[in-house]
Amino acid sequence: MKLELNFLGGVAHEDNLTGSAILLTVRNGKYCKRILIDIGMWQGNFQECFRMNSRISLKPEEIDAVVLTHSHIDHVGRLPYLVKNGFNGDVYTTEPTAAILPIMLSDTAKILESEAKYRRCKERRKIVEMERRSGNKNDRCVAKRKLAACDNDEDEVMTDSLAGNGKRIKDRRIRKSLRSSLEPLFGSGDVKQAVSLVKESGFKYHRWIKISRNIYLKFYPSGHVLGGAICVIRIYKNNSLKDPVYLGFSGDLGRRDGIILPPPEAVVEPLDYWFIESTYGGSEHPEREVEIMAMLDLVRKANATRGKILLPSFAFERAQEIIYLLSYYMSKGEVPATPIYLDSPLA
Repeated sequence: MKLELNFLGGVAHEDNLTGSAILLTVRNGKYCKRILIDIGMWQGNFQECFRMNSRISLKPEEIDAVVLTHSHIDHVGRLPYLVKNGFNGDVYTTEPTAAILPIMLSDTAKILESEAKYRRCKERRKIVEMERRSGNKNDRCVAKRKLAACDNDEDEVMTDSLAGNGKRIKDRRIRKSLRSSLEPLFGSGDVKQAVSLVKESGFKYHRWIKISRNIYLKFYPSGHVLGGAICVIRIYKNNSLKDPVYLGFSGDLGRRDGIILPPPEAVVEPLDYWFIESTYGGSEHPEREVEIMAMLDLVRKANATRGKILLPSFAFERAQEIIYLLSYYMSKGEVPATPIYLDSPLA
């Protein structure tokens, strides 16, 4: 038996640690199984991330299964794109992650579609502006009407019709960009299809799940977010079900002093290989109590000066933790009762 691991994202890439994805390949003679642990989206600069997200260094139709550690977009965001390009295998995750997954992916699809719509309009304006500057008086009148249509993002203002009177657009760079990066990475239909591949609406922690005749999977709580999981994969070398190999994938790990969730749970299996998320492995965090007291001091100062506080946070888990803490300490009278406004449909 031969095991291969390819790290396709989530490792240092120009200071970008998003796009988590690990490909596990199990070979035994003619037998071959390919399992993806996470398939996250690269996040950051639009152009760079579009290029990274649309580049899949594998054949989606050859992937047998996808295992999701949790529902943050940098770990699950490219699942619909994988499905769009031919993946039709099973998706394994926990019950809470299965419930949250359609919400997270649908929100991402809306953002991608909105971004693509904005960029289409912006690029169309570039082309029409070129016509307006270079054409005769009649062409300039036509271009003016097209500019108004661009501002309204009217769908009939399509790339092929922008030149008018059969005139070819000379700027091939713009034409090329219109054909590629102006369409969303995936849409709501791809999200629905991806979610439909989740096995049994997710699985409970601490039970073995059969992926194939000699590959089994178990989830442990990771303490990172609701539904977050450490994944243990058990692989038998042959059909005798003896002397298995154990691989552990931590996913993102929570802290031992978590606010809402319990800390990561210890794995009991004798792991042969242990792949640990270590973004902050070289950092020492302040004690949680110190961080909480600092936040409460800010609230007291703002209240005393009739000021306002803006708290940017991730929509999933972090926003709920902040609201929980503020509500808890207000109920205890340790900070003045203050209105809290949450400006995030997803959160």
